Amino acid sequence: MLPDKKWLYILIVLFGIFHNVSGNTSDSAKQQPTENKFSDHVDEFIMHHIGDDYKWQIVGETYLYLPVIVFNLETKEFAVFSSKILNDGSYKGYLLSHGKLERPDGATFIDISITKNVVALFFSAFLLVLIFVSIARSYGKREGKAPKGLQSFLEPVIFFVRDDITRPVIGEKKYEQYLPY
Repeated sequence: MLPDKKWLYILIVLFGIFHNVSGNTSDSAKQQPTENKFSDHVDEFIMHHIGDDYKWQIVGETYLYLPVIVFNLETKEFAVFSSKILNDGSYKGYLLSHGKLERPDGATFIDISITKNVVALFFSAFLLVLIFVSIARSYGKREGKAPKGLQSFLEPVIFFVRDDITRPVIGEKKYEQYLPY
């Protein structure tokens, strides 16, 4: 087996395993009863954890309740409150139904809440800024020396962006001034 195709074979095997676990099996396999209760609910389990929500499950029954921010288009007012209030019922006419914010009276509103996916995006952006600022400082301190630590791990990624994305797209003359972005 060739080394460069090793990952392709691994991906094919993993796809086959997860394809069968998620319930997408052939007709002959669907006729056989399954003993694994977990595999019957994999889709539901995964969607519960990656779907957007107004609370973030930390461990067990421990949740981080996120802020709900809505703008009522009829009254032209903002409402800001914790999503914990919605678990117990409704608040200021807003109700949480099947993970979606609703108004039973039919009033229109704009939901600009900080949900689980928004928090994950903020965390990812913060982490990336932290990593790349530390790498930039490392380049400044170790100028002309071989990379070390996190810098040596991510240097191929940085060179890929420079050589295969920025330079061909922007052009040879202007790519350096836009590369830091």
